[in-house]
Amino acid sequence: MHRRDIPRKIIASQSFGTVLKKCRYAAVAFVSLSLVLCASAQVEEHTSAALPQLTAHQIASMLEAKNKERADRLNTYKSTRTYQLEYHGFPSHKQASMVVDAQFQRPQTKQLTIVSEQGSGILREKVLHRLVESESESAKEGKQSTAISEENYQFALVGTEVKRGHACYVLNVKPKKPNKFLYTGNIWVDAKDFAVVHISAQPAKNPSFWIKKVQIEHDYEKFGEFWLPVRNTSVSSTRLGGQATLTIDYGKYEVHGLEQANSDLGGVAVVTDWRGTVPQIDPAL
Repeated sequence: MHRRDIPRKIIASQSFGTVLKKCRYAAVAFVSLSLVLCASAQVEEHTSAALPQLTAHQIASMLEAKNKERADRLNTYKSTRTYQLEYHGFPSHKQASMVVDAQFQRPQTKQLTIVSEQGSGILREKVLHRLVESESESAKEGKQSTAISEENYQFALVGTEVKRGHACYVLNVKPKKPNKFLYTGNIWVDAKDFAVVHISAQPAKNPSFWIKKVQIEHDYEKFGEFWLPVRNTSVSSTRLGGQATLTIDYGKYEVHGLEQANSDLGGVAVVTDWRGTVPQIDPAL
């Protein structure tokens, strides 16, 4: 029997049944997804709610102490970073990139060597090169004046949150003194290791007349018992409407702790200083 010989009511019934079956599949998939999302949210809520109730002072004190312990165990590290800078706005769009070898030797010797670079010569010379020089100089000065400590910052507890899989305390930080290398914003502190997981902040002092606003995002990850900076993104808005986006990927680390200088299991202390990561963009370039 040909399809045209089948009564239209039967064909309509079959079509409706097919649609209904598809709707049931979609409903089951939607319910399953909802259950997974709800379970994930409940786990995150339970994890953050179960954290010990500490004051901002207690969290900041533990963070400072643990950072010092990790820094004291650091012997050497090597990594290859990639800098990407894009500027959109007046007088033209420009981009530049640079690959840099970074080496640290105890106690505070940091050597940054430019391996390769490409793109806008102006951005490379006036921005990226200056970033490298700024970080090298800051290493010589030490981190005491810019460390996340109660000597430099006021802390306020915002709450708790799971950040990239880590149960964290969220602290708001405000500098106690004007310093372009300090910042105001929020930091996420791992509740177990008391290490910085993420920073979302703005410079406490405008780094340049031409820059109207800067938003900085730092990510850190744990390797063994140590924490490493893995990515930095800084977005700067200029007074003439342009925008510069700097991204630093820190690459893979070869690290050795002080007690494991000859072992592959060494570590590097977390670096929570962001200076040298804000592009100084002059729209007149």
